[in-house]
Amino acid sequence: MLIQTNPLNSELLAWLEANETLKGAIVLRYLIKFANLPVHSTFLEHNLACNRPLDKWPDYPEAAAYGLINLLEDMDMADSDTIAECQKECKRLLAKIAACGDLNDYHGMEKHQHEYEQILSYLKEVRKPNGRLKPFPPSWNGSYHMVYSNISRVFAKLQEETPTLASYAKKCLETGQWYKWSELPPSPAQTTPWLMCYLT
Repeated sequence: MLIQTNPLNSELLAWLEANETLKGAIVLRYLIKFANLPVHSTFLEHNLACNRPLDKWPDYPEAAAYGLINLLEDMDMADSDTIAECQKECKRLLAKIAACGDLNDYHGMEKHQHEYEQILSYLKEVRKPNGRLKPFPPSWNGSYHMVYSNISRVFAKLQEETPTLASYAKKCLETGQWYKWSELPPSPAQTTPWLMCYLT
């Protein structure tokens, strides 16, 4: 079976090349070059920050390797031993607050109350409402937003000039920790009659 490239892809590439001053256009051209292959957001952000022209960007193997450097991604913000120590300290402070109250030691009550609230604040910061530990924010989060904002500017301009291409590009692009371009097959209306026999 002969696979036909979607003609919108060629139109989009031409538009991106004509708007190469937009950083998001460079990202999209790179993703289209390595269509159907995930590219890590930190790799895209790094090359954009270096202001490299597309022909100076590394090939795909280096792009794929960037996903291996995010060491904090699955680490929790605390451990069970730390949580247990904090809970033990909270009980100790509550007992001290009660003892100070019995002695009308308001200064001591205020001091221990402050310490108690600090620990509670820490526990709230590192735990979810259900009590489970929160993970550290993913190290790629900033890179994702930087790349996404640049691509969004491209989409905004594309929407103003050629809405059809904007719709096509949005459907093809996958975003997140990994960005990926998945080209859509041509619709029957875009398929030239002389090729129809190869597609059946």
